[in-house]
Amino acid sequence: MSNILLVDDNPQNLATLTRILTEHGYRVRTAINGQVALKSVQNMAPDLILLDIRMPGMDGYEVCREVKKDTATQDIPVLFLSALDDPVDKVKAFDAGGVDYITKPFQTDEVVARVETHLTLRMMQQQLQSQNQELATYRDHLQELVNERTQELSQTNTRLQDEITERTRIEQVLRVSEKQYRLLAEHVKDGIVIIQQGRIVFVNAGFALMVGRPKEQLLQLEPSALFPEEMEQRVQNWLHSEESAASTAEWEVELLTSEEQSLWVEMEQSHILWNSQSALLLTVRDIHQSKLREIRLEQERARLHQENLTFKTTLMERYRFGSLIGKSPAMQRVYELIVSAAASDVNVLIVGESGTGKELIARTLYQVSSRKSRSFVPVNCASIPDTLFEREFFGHRKGAFTGADRDKPGFFDQAHQGVLFLDEVTELSPGMQAKLLRVLQDGEYLPLGSTVVKQADTLLVTATNKDWQELIEHGGLRKDFFYRVCVLEIRVPPLRERKEDIPLLVDHFLEQYRRKQQQRQEEYVEIPNILPGHIMEAFYAYNWPGNVRELQNVLQRYLVTQHLDGNLPLLAEIPPKSRTVIEIPMNPAGLPLPDAVKTYEKQVIVETLEKNHYHKINTAKMLGIPRSTLHRKIKEYQI
Repeated sequence: MSNILLVDDNPQNLATLTRILTEHGYRVRTAINGQVALKSVQNMAPDLILLDIRMPGMDGYEVCREVKKDTATQDIPVLFLSALDDPVDKVKAFDAGGVDYITKPFQTDEVVARVETHLTLRMMQQQLQSQNQELATYRDHLQELVNERTQELSQTNTRLQDEITERTRIEQVLRVSEKQYRLLAEHVKDGIVIIQQGRIVFVNAGFALMVGRPKEQLLQLEPSALFPEEMEQRVQNWLHSEESAASTAEWEVELLTSEEQSLWVEMEQSHILWNSQSALLLTVRDIHQSKLREIRLEQERARLHQENLTFKTTLMERYRFGSLIGKSPAMQRVYELIVSAAASDVNVLIVGESGTGKELIARTLYQVSSRKSRSFVPVNCASIPDTLFEREFFGHRKGAFTGADRDKPGFFDQAHQGVLFLDEVTELSPGMQAKLLRVLQDGEYLPLGSTVVKQADTLLVTATNKDWQELIEHGGLRKDFFYRVCVLEIRVPPLRERKEDIPLLVDHFLEQYRRKQQQRQEEYVEIPNILPGHIMEAFYAYNWPGNVRELQNVLQRYLVTQHLDGNLPLLAEIPPKSRTVIEIPMNPAGLPLPDAVKTYEKQVIVETLEKNHYHKINTAKMLGIPRSTLHRKIKEYQI
């Protein structure tokens, strides 16, 4: 009965997994944190470990690394338990030493299948090690016997030279010894082959059975005929080379059976005397199944390695996620949080300045979640007065109040099994927060005029452009309400903190405007493929208090008026002498968008450095980016 260690800080998860595994005949131990788990492993090593990732104190990655450090426990397979499905978490789990992972919530068939698979692999590995040890012991014993007989024969030959009169007696002894060796060779499981002067002079029953040929037929074959055609010449050369006279050698090779099928064997070669002449003793052991397992494991390792490289490359090269645009580290973090939120199905608070795209992030979260087949209901909380709160959120029945001539569903009804997005959630009064909190706590609500309680099955995504900590301190935001709506916080960076994304956003908006004109089949304004360098320089220099929304507005007005001075004081912020005019090429090489953006960005940095005589502080000021960002870009582009 296999011994499995479960490590999870959630008692419910421990109970569920214990029940599943004990029902399938496994002996289960549990640990509620990493420290307890390591003590349990030291006291008695389990056959397999199911390890949660997110635990207080020592997380699953650290526990796995500690287990793999100890040579006594490093071969124990570790399966991670996680609700996360992001490639980064998978890569980290495999790097820590895990062999697989089980996704929460648990599926009985998946848990049992993965546990059985890795316990089977573990058992096969242990059996293989045990067999190898036994075979090595037997091979050593056989080698000792061969060496002893070889030494006796050598001594006998020496005596024959000195004592001619005793030749007859010694030859008789040799014949008796050969008969005994033949008798011994016929009773071993390994194949025994003796080659003398390029011919097979002896094979035992074990080898004949191994290749499926009669011993009489084998004695008539050339040794090279036992090997695949592509190896025949190599075998012939080896038999006639000095290497074949070496004292010992061991190698893995394929033999051909009677049905022309390949058979992997381990062949050990020794130099002996046979009938008073030099000969090769080949001890052949069947390793076909273990070799095939080794090949499959190596292929699987290569596949997992390639998959890890693909995940890392995909993550580093991603510059858009759904409708979101940006390749900056700040936006990459936003993408990761969106994936985590969608996978965990918990309430999310999106915090960011006006114009940063909070609703777009909410819609992207909805589109990658399991609720995407249901409704997405956006609500502007600032437009809802206290008096209409309950009828708007909970709905009402016909006759609930004057003018209620029919049933009307509320926001929770419309977003049932979908996503309810509350924009400007901090505009709700404390009274409205209390009513909404009751639904979040109990999962129930009562429509106006109804006596039937409804169940709320809705993922709540909220957004605000205000400092929620300050609101809590001043009483504008209830702390208990905040903890319910903000299980996970996604903080959206303002555009001034991710200016490296401006070229991507500009290209995206230009393409968007171009498609709209093509759909209308009209051309109100000429939309260029790329903006002039001095315009992009102005965009980099400006701090964009209105963020992406302001950038889109300014870009639209520029396309109409073809200048910026009359719209916003962008160019005015750059001293005339320090303005840089850069002509942007039309991408004649047909580079992909990310590569074209990098080429343009490198060109801007190089020309600005030259104008400032490579003074990095002045260059950073002119580009409108932090000095640390400039240093990173110089290193990245090898300027």
